[in-house]
Amino acid sequence: MKPITILCLTFVVFLGGLQVIVGQDFDKNVEAYERGVHTTTLNELKPTTAELAPTCENFPDHLELCTPHKCQFVHPFTGEIMVKAVVGEEAGNCIYTEEMPNGGQMDCTYPPELRATIAQHYRDVATAKTTGAEVQVTEDRIETTHTIDGKEVENPLQEAITSGQCIISGY
Repeated sequence: MKPITILCLTFVVFLGGLQVIVGQDFDKNVEAYERGVHTTTLNELKPTTAELAPTCENFPDHLELCTPHKCQFVHPFTGEIMVKAVVGEEAGNCIYTEEMPNGGQMDCTYPPELRATIAQHYRDVATAKTTGAEVQVTEDRIETTHTIDGKEVENPLQEAITSGQCIISGY
């Protein structure tokens, strides 16, 4: 009984310390942003209230046309409010960036044909009654199955990550 109590107390102390450390870093980033000192690309993503669209309802249209647009969305797995942005066109490709949970970020470079496909995927997900993902891990590969309203669908975002057109960082 004693080892379990010690383990639980150690875990609680660890969580308390982690919360203090993360809270301090968050406060420093907010203060730096407010002073105009940007330490990371994610901080540059944080729009002012005037720049921020209230929802990402029109986001697929902006992505397809590659017109600059920033909006907040609720992350489907964590429920956190995050920011995604179409930055603009560079060398014929659309530059896109999105916050991810736990300090991560996804940066993508989409050619025109891929951004149209991904924009349609975002539209399909937005109008769906249900969406889902199932992951199967074997010794030699990871296989992900995506569903929209119970139908298995190809996920162009997964293909963009696999092909290197989207890079996830911060982990």
